[in-house]
Amino acid sequence: MEEFVGICRKVQVIINFGGVKMLDLSNMEKWLDSRPNWEQQVWFFIIKEGKLDDEKIEEIFKLLMEDYVSEKKHERTPINFKSIPKTNISEEHDQVVYLKDVINLKHVNALPSDQKLAFGKSLTLIYGENGSGKSGYSRLLSSACFSRGDKSILPNLRESKTSKSTKASADFRLTIGEEQKTINYKEDEKYDILQRFSVFDSSSVQIHINSTSNVTITPIQLKAFEYVIEAFNDLEKKLNHEKTFRMTQNPTVGRFESESVVTKFCSELDHKITLEQINQWNYSASDVERTAVIQEELKSLRKLDVESKKKQLSLEVKEVEELVEKLGIINSILNLDYITTSISYINEINQKTDLSKRIGESSFKDELFLATGSEEWKSLISAAKILLDNEKKLNPQFALTKCPLCKQGLRNEELSLFERYWVFLEGKSLNELKIAKENLEKHKQLLGKIEFPRFNVDSPGARIIKEIDEEYFNHLKEQIENSFVINENIKEKTERLEVSDYPRIAPLFIEKLITMISEIKKQIELLGNPELEIKKLEEELILLTHCKIYTQIKEEVIEYVKNQSWLNSCERITFPRRQITTKQRELFDQIVTEEYRRKFAEECEVLDCNFGISVTTRGTSGSTVKELRLNISADHKMGKILSEGEQRVCALADFLTEISLDKRNSGIIFDDPVTSLDHVRKRQIAHRLVIEAARRQVIILTHDKVFLSYLADISSELDTSYEAHWIQRVGNRPGKISLNSSPKLSTLAVIIQEVDRLIVEAGLLDDQHQQQQQKLIDSFSLLRSGCEALIEQVLFNKTIQRHDDYIRVSNLNEVPWDEMNAGKIVDMHGQLSRFIDAHNRSDTMREEPITIEIVKSFRKKFFEIRDELNTIKKTKKSGLEKQKSSSPW
Repeated sequence: MEEFVGICRKVQVIINFGGVKMLDLSNMEKWLDSRPNWEQQVWFFIIKEGKLDDEKIEEIFKLLMEDYVSEKKHERTPINFKSIPKTNISEEHDQVVYLKDVINLKHVNALPSDQKLAFGKSLTLIYGENGSGKSGYSRLLSSACFSRGDKSILPNLRESKTSKSTKASADFRLTIGEEQKTINYKEDEKYDILQRFSVFDSSSVQIHINSTSNVTITPIQLKAFEYVIEAFNDLEKKLNHEKTFRMTQNPTVGRFESESVVTKFCSELDHKITLEQINQWNYSASDVERTAVIQEELKSLRKLDVESKKKQLSLEVKEVEELVEKLGIINSILNLDYITTSISYINEINQKTDLSKRIGESSFKDELFLATGSEEWKSLISAAKILLDNEKKLNPQFALTKCPLCKQGLRNEELSLFERYWVFLEGKSLNELKIAKENLEKHKQLLGKIEFPRFNVDSPGARIIKEIDEEYFNHLKEQIENSFVINENIKEKTERLEVSDYPRIAPLFIEKLITMISEIKKQIELLGNPELEIKKLEEELILLTHCKIYTQIKEEVIEYVKNQSWLNSCERITFPRRQITTKQRELFDQIVTEEYRRKFAEECEVLDCNFGISVTTRGTSGSTVKELRLNISADHKMGKILSEGEQRVCALADFLTEISLDKRNSGIIFDDPVTSLDHVRKRQIAHRLVIEAARRQVIILTHDKVFLSYLADISSELDTSYEAHWIQRVGNRPGKISLNSSPKLSTLAVIIQEVDRLIVEAGLLDDQHQQQQQKLIDSFSLLRSGCEALIEQVLFNKTIQRHDDYIRVSNLNEVPWDEMNAGKIVDMHGQLSRFIDAHNRSDTMREEPITIEIVKSFRKKFFEIRDELNTIKKTKKSGLEKQKSSSPW
């Protein structure tokens, strides 16, 4: 965009260059020949017949599927585009659309909601002075229709219930062909049918002149490209619809409760799966038989309850093994070796005891103490030694000087005796005796480790042994009981240090228990492991069950795989829109640029605005970048050089250029299009807009009475029908619409017609009703305007017309001047002024209501004056004609 200087505009306008146009295909043949066959078919049908219908789309779609999806290919005759040198695509004609009226306005400035603004099918003139509410209606039209100007609408901010966020609304009634349609318009919402009406106002002038923008143009010659893109869209839509239909869920999902090779296969279904792979999991008659066999085998295996039996036998083995362990401990301790060792330790103790006694007696023999050397004596001196050692621990300075018992002092002789006692206690004989006793004590502890089992029919292991061999059970029981008695006897003898008469010990016979354990284990092995067999059979049964289910849904699987293959093939399908638009751009400039320039030049010529403005356009995919610039100064904006009036006329020429090329446009709406223009320009624009009203609906809102007069006069000259309405402010209330009424525009015939209508309507209302009074007052206002029209159109014979820039001098000959009738007009005008709203009425007149008879009486007087003037005019005209016929010139 930077390379363009000057002013560019951006407007979304569909422009068709009308009529039936021909597109030369000679420079497209090579390009068309390079397109794939299905696309060539699209071009072929469109070039020959225009836009494709549903039947043709279906036919092309079948060719597309044959090219990419179907395995069967049919031979096709190559298309010879040379045989179709031109394209006969005719312009499309939409139904004619007219704005009929707009009613039920809400939150549109301060405009009332009970008014109706009506529009004629050709030209509608709407007059409103400043502050009358005209701008409110203009903003509504600008907001609802296509406009580049200000679209904002403020609500009535004087009302407490409204704010700036309140949205405006209104009902637009339209005529579409023979039908009536109502659009319930809401502000900020876009309605396509209303976008067919374009608005030109003061704010859009600057957008035409000084803003950057784009114009979308589709010439009829390039409609083929648009139709091809539409065909692509239809084909793609159809393809996507078909894709959606075929994008089904894998039919095997949720059908299987466990896993198998079948479920793995099903989870991997895609377009690569072959029919041979699909058929590998069929469920046959032999599978039915095998299923029944497996079910019976499983039933039998589960009845065996092998695991329970194994569990019971294993428990029996454990109990017997624990019993063997206990009895083995008894055999290992309670035997002949034990008794022999015990006797050996007892003999050694006895020997050491005798030896220490003899040593004690010989060393410490005393006539006073005969027990010297005895065990008790040894205990006494041992206790004394322990006492002395403890005392030294408590008091390291302690020395034995007194007897621990009598507290008498010790002489050297007594101290020496004590020293000898200590040596005796630490002597070899006593130490050996101590060791011998400790060895015997340890030996005795072995007997304490023996745990004699309870051995009866209720004790662990005993029941099993009895069941297997009752005789052995009884024998073993007797052995265990004897061993218990022997154990107790040995304990007693050892405690008494006896060495004779020990009981005879026989080992417990446990070898048979070991044999029993071996036999039970063999039984466990013979039971085998049915769980492995059950698991194997269950897996086979699952596979067969899955095959059965799979066979039931195989047709669905086949259809699913076909759809996957179809979808995969469709991934290669593309719709080359970019290539189409690239080719379209190549031809765009050839058609668009010159046509737009020509139309703009024509408008500038008609509006007399040849200021040296050139138009440059560039096409981009159906869109054109348009630039208006002054040839004398391309580096400056037009708004900085042209006057305000010149800018407005140029903008209007540009607006009318677009409208003339836009075949979808149904009507144009102007809001004060001649502001800042002189009377010459006003008349030129009025003439141009009246001509445009013959082509489309034209609606003009203005406060300019001169412009209004021009529009009315030119419409009469060109025999163009028009409707004129008046928007007025009554008191503080703007927006009151008087239909078919406008200042200084109505002819005498129209005025009389409106007066008669108001009289009839007033007659239908109650006497002195407020609405009746208003209609009668409006009748007086029309008769007053009739007096002014009578002066201008009859009395002065249109010689001098208000707002005209020239005087019709030739009309003076037929002026029916009559002082008496002139006086009657002045008198009647004054009397009528007393009744209308524009003048203050006296209190007396306000108290006396206006009646229909009073209005009719003034109507009668008005007709009498008019008829007298017309008679005079007719007589004068007849006389002039006689003069002309007798004159030699």
